[in-house]
Amino acid sequence: MWPQLMLFGDSHIWRSFGDGQWGSALADKLVRRCDVLCRGFGGYNSTWCNIILPQLITKETAYSVAIVTIFLGTNDSVFEGYVQHVPIDKFKLNLKEMIQYLNSVGIVNKKIVIISPPAVNEPAWNSECKKNLGHGKNKSNELTAKYAEVCCTLGRELSVTVVDLFNIMSREQNWEQFLLPDGIHLSIAGSKLLEKHLFAVIEEKIQHIKKKYPLWNEVSAANPESSMVE
Repeated sequence: MWPQLMLFGDSHIWRSFGDGQWGSALADKLVRRCDVLCRGFGGYNSTWCNIILPQLITKETAYSVAIVTIFLGTNDSVFEGYVQHVPIDKFKLNLKEMIQYLNSVGIVNKKIVIISPPAVNEPAWNSECKKNLGHGKNKSNELTAKYAEVCCTLGRELSVTVVDLFNIMSREQNWEQFLLPDGIHLSIAGSKLLEKHLFAVIEEKIQHIKKKYPLWNEVSAANPESSMVE
């Protein structure tokens, strides 16, 4: 089995293989080095993902995992009273338990990357909620920032790499351009921004993994078998 990059999380992962999105861009850059797996579950929070993670990565399959990304917090950080809401202390505990589980099956912390939830375009999300969900906005940038900070704090505590997407976005002028009209999911520009920062982290972690098999013009015409030995 080839080394695997598992993208794990909510709809930000699920959507990452759409046209021009960051997951497909990573797969293209890592072709013949890593298989990039999409394990994204729209609407899921950290509690639900904590339950299913052991079903996705087991002790028997963990050996093939080169990197796991954990991208959660957008659903956890909806306001209290909504079904997806997870209190901030529980969110931190869920992330910690997922990391501890990965450790227990042999995936060390240097193979784990946490991605903090992106910023929220509140007016756009308010319109989206009223149009499709039957209520006003149930998220705010102020609250989302606290969940993003939990990601960063836990990363420091456990020596786990964090791509702090919330603050990467927020530092940019006109950061709303990085979101779709729904106000919470990444646009093409947002995907490119995330892919730029995430790929730099991944490349540093897997620089020892080289491309498998030679290019076509490197194959020996007289003895192709000799060129195909890994």
